[in-house]
Amino acid sequence: MNSPLRSRNGARPFSMPILLLPILLLLIFDASSAPVTWRDLAGSRSDRGVLKETGYPAPLFDLVWHRYGGPIVAKLSTQAPFPMYTNIGIPQTVAILLYVAVWYIHLHPVMSAIGQRDFPGFGRVTEDKFYNMVFPVLYDFSMALDEIHYNDRLHPSNHGTGPIFSQFVTLFVDCAPVYVVEPKDEQLQKLLIQPKYGAHVYKIQVAVNFLGWICMYTGLHHGTVPDNVIYNNTQRQHPLRSWEFWCGDGIYESCYGVLTRFILAAGAVFTRLEVFMNTYINHYRQRVEHVMHTIKDHAMWNGQHLRCSYAMLDSCMRLTVQLTNMKIKHAWEDEAYHKYQGYHRPWPAGP
Repeated sequence: MNSPLRSRNGARPFSMPILLLPILLLLIFDASSAPVTWRDLAGSRSDRGVLKETGYPAPLFDLVWHRYGGPIVAKLSTQAPFPMYTNIGIPQTVAILLYVAVWYIHLHPVMSAIGQRDFPGFGRVTEDKFYNMVFPVLYDFSMALDEIHYNDRLHPSNHGTGPIFSQFVTLFVDCAPVYVVEPKDEQLQKLLIQPKYGAHVYKIQVAVNFLGWICMYTGLHHGTVPDNVIYNNTQRQHPLRSWEFWCGDGIYESCYGVLTRFILAAGAVFTRLEVFMNTYINHYRQRVEHVMHTIKDHAMWNGQHLRCSYAMLDSCMRLTVQLTNMKIKHAWEDEAYHKYQGYHRPWPAGP
């Protein structure tokens, strides 16, 4: 009688190594804990060096890796040239490249400066490695991170003071420019040139709540499109409830559901009540200004005219906004529970 583990010709259809393969793969790609000590990647080999080079504390990288590292490692393990780096392991390779990507955004060093750092087991990041390995890691993490939640605007502590800001206003919206060099394409030049900034720019749109959490991000938008048009064009991405209002600066005056300060008409003067209300509104509206400053507190976004592809620009900004919100929500930034505490109360009932 044939053994149940043998076929009629005597060959074993299954072998122990094949049965163990899924288990081994799980062990290889178990990336819940970071495969590197992040401080070891910094030039000073310290947590302070990580913060100085990337703009984020080392524990934030641990959180990112715990939430998103595993699937990205599994995906990149089959894509060239990542399988070549089995000597240090693909998880460690991806972790090093993630650090380089965030370092690139924060300090925006020239390629020769990046290439001077010798990472143990990986070597130096040449220009070819940057575009063939760093950018895929940058892109995958920018698309995987999901730290911005629109329903955070309905957080029970997301309330201000007074009859309006304590009950009906949920978010504060604003746009900001991202400067780029003059494109070679004539049509793109016309879409990006913005006289207000005297440069070619893309725009990002951000909405934050009273706690300083980013609840909505859209971009990149062409620089010639006004902020209120961007708001209207993206309205399907941020539907409002029947009782809900946002708050913005004067350009949003015509936008549905957005409260703005009083605008001074030609030849008119503000009344005392209008001055008080403008001060009251601006007190809360500055939250989005502060968060926008935190987003752009990196060398890549500090006003220099960027020379890179749209894909690189979009991925870098998307990753920056997601990491910024992680830093704010987990109290690695002053906005979360420190600068803005909010008030706890229920929201109005209704659709």
